[in-house]
Amino acid sequence: MTLSQTAERRLTCRLLICALLLTAWSCQRGGDRERYTVTRADKAVTIQASGTLVSKNSAYLVVPKIPGVWSYRLAFLAPEGSKVKQGDPVMRFDHSDISQRIRTLKQNLDGKEKDLAGYQLRAVERTAKLALSVAEQRAAAGKLKSKLLVPDHLVERAELEKDRLRAKKAALTLARLETEQRNLTAEVKEVVGKYQGTIERIKHDIAQQQLHIEELEIKAPRGGMVVHKRNRRGERRRVGDECYAGTTIAEIPDLEGMAVAAVIDEYDAGRVAVNQAVTVRLDAYPDREFTAKVASLGHIFRNKAYNKPSIVFDADVTLLQTDPELMRPGMAATLALEVARHSGVLFVPRDCILFRNGHAFVEQPGRWRGTREVPVQLGRRGEDWVEVVTGIDAGAILLRRDSNQGEGPA
Repeated sequence: MTLSQTAERRLTCRLLICALLLTAWSCQRGGDRERYTVTRADKAVTIQASGTLVSKNSAYLVVPKIPGVWSYRLAFLAPEGSKVKQGDPVMRFDHSDISQRIRTLKQNLDGKEKDLAGYQLRAVERTAKLALSVAEQRAAAGKLKSKLLVPDHLVERAELEKDRLRAKKAALTLARLETEQRNLTAEVKEVVGKYQGTIERIKHDIAQQQLHIEELEIKAPRGGMVVHKRNRRGERRRVGDECYAGTTIAEIPDLEGMAVAAVIDEYDAGRVAVNQAVTVRLDAYPDREFTAKVASLGHIFRNKAYNKPSIVFDADVTLLQTDPELMRPGMAATLALEVARHSGVLFVPRDCILFRNGHAFVEQPGRWRGTREVPVQLGRRGEDWVEVVTGIDAGAILLRRDSNQGEGPA
């Protein structure tokens, strides 16, 4: 090996060592860590809340209210998300009890109609017999009355007295029979009227029960998409479930007018106000943001759910932007409510701040090698940012924490 080759190899080794040293210095300086340039900007202070999309103009489908019926068994329910036209059946309840009631009423109706027909037939026979008796008695009374028209000197006195008694008796019998005839006519009219009233009442009851069967089939009041409502346990109804009168089972929403039923934690109650700006993200589409504002606040506090004892209150949030292709009632949403806005804030991301022994500091790249720690005083805080009051100025370059680098003890 010549002297020149040896010198060349030594030079190559020295260059490699220098490169390795430069790489090490670069790593010590945080060269492989993400950097952030400090700026001033307007920043919003937000609080987080959850919510559910609702339609501001929904057609609600509820369990009907039928006299004497308290619970209803769901026999048919259109699948959630299905498209329906106005008049299409959406849900139907079991009507076997009402059908049995109709069959019983029809049996009663048939019995009453037969009883009426039998009574009318007997009444006709009685009326005809009594009319014949009246006619015969009227003829007999007329005959006896005509005998009394004969001059007295042409009839024996004893016979005349007998004719007078027989005529008087015939007149009384005729009067009694005519009274019976009038009473029979009134009786038939009254009894037939009662039968007819009972029959009409049964027919009316049958018609009402048939209307109730029609009421048990709920049809779409307008075209749209069917959305199932949840009960207080968060469960949707299924075919075979028992439902109670007045319960909302489904809705057909207006997808053009959507809002958010927000649920806000109790400790944030004092920071929320009407008309505050809100940013809404759908859990199903977290990359999309929609602007909104607080429309109204609830007046009472309640448990978040029957199995969640945390206390919350409700707020209605109006969406200023909607997307009918994405939005569906019942979709979960995450809300950021802007409770304050500060201008000209010198801020840094939270992952630029480290804590040690109760003091905050940031890391900056060293001038020549390694990093240097700069103590800072922190001010207001947002969801993902912190205001720096003193310690650094706008334009400073900071190093962000690695994913495996903790904040350190606060």
